[in-house]
Amino acid sequence: MMNKSFTVLLSVLCLMISSQVLAKKPILTPESTPVLGEFDPYLLETLYATDDNDTGLVSIVEQDRFKELIDKHKLQLFGGPILGCVTESSARFWVRTPGPAKVQALISKAGDWSVIKKTRIKRTKPDNDYVTLLDIKKLTPSTSYTYDILVDGKSVYKGHRPQFRTYPAKGQKAVFEVGFGGGARYTPGKEYMWDVIDSYSPLAFLFLGDNVYIDLPQSRTKQRVHYYRRQLRPEYQR
Repeated sequence: MMNKSFTVLLSVLCLMISSQVLAKKPILTPESTPVLGEFDPYLLETLYATDDNDTGLVSIVEQDRFKELIDKHKLQLFGGPILGCVTESSARFWVRTPGPAKVQALISKAGDWSVIKKTRIKRTKPDNDYVTLLDIKKLTPSTSYTYDILVDGKSVYKGHRPQFRTYPAKGQKAVFEVGFGGGARYTPGKEYMWDVIDSYSPLAFLFLGDNVYIDLPQSRTKQRVHYYRRQLRPEYQR
């Protein structure tokens, strides 16, 4: 009769073997897709193909091809900004830069860019895969705000700045919509769904799991590549 520790070990091994066998190969992004159409084969040929199970951008940021693509597409961010943790009086911005940088968020009430709130300037570093969080507080409930993100002092938005709305105060009546979904494997032909969701202008969207279908969970590197691809999709960025 097998002891408990052996049974657990056997179960883990079976899961690892089954994940290797059942893992689906990444679907290559069409070349016609802005930015990602060129970046995708590069990411799959370098990071996704590596045997290092715990690396990320730090392994490629100094490569000539990476720098060439960043410069060609004038990318100040490699992911985000993703807006989250919104409350009646605060919000948080998640950003990833394609290398070390200083980042800051600017916020003003919609339609009035004369009075600006600023987050602290943060530095993105390789030990956190060039990610940082920018927090803004002391906002007004149920109010629309315009925001901008600065990378090394330069705006990432060349035209229209995006907006968000704070949540209602406790006891304040309001009508709003919230979206939710799961099983969002990165499939180029189905990425239009993010535009469909956006067309409803939900106040929030809840990701319920399998956000990019990580079939090889023992490799943090491959997980990161899946997220890089999703975060560079133009529909998801919109």
